[in-house]
Amino acid sequence: MARDEFVARTTRRITRAKWLLDNGFVVEAEKHLEKLAKDVKGAAELETLVNAEVTRLNEPARAAERDAAKAVAAFFGQVSKKKPFDAPNVQKAESLAEKHTGTKSGERAAHFAALSKVRASS
Repeated sequence: MARDEFVARTTRRITRAKWLLDNGFVVEAEKHLEKLAKDVKGAAELETLVNAEVTRLNEPARAAERDAAKAVAAFFGQVSKKKPFDAPNVQKAESLAEKHTGTKSGERAAHFAALSKVRASS
């Protein structure tokens, strides 16, 4: 029973890593997969699943998403400690969205900027 529980929980964690990767949370997916890789050592079937996600993470096509994710995550980390909807922060979000157009992280930055305008107009 303990093994079945471990496999079930680990499978859910792998699913979470897939979701993070598919939705442009590359930085978070990378950290999640690093921890998963350590946790599944010795479980061949789970190692295979984790390695498949690590391979997806390291695909050259994800380079733009990785750069965008790092920049946007750093931005959100900074503004969460300040006043996020101040004009300079909104301008920074808009510039990040423009710079990283076509990425999920760029979309998140654009969404943040759009939300700030809704708040400002109310």
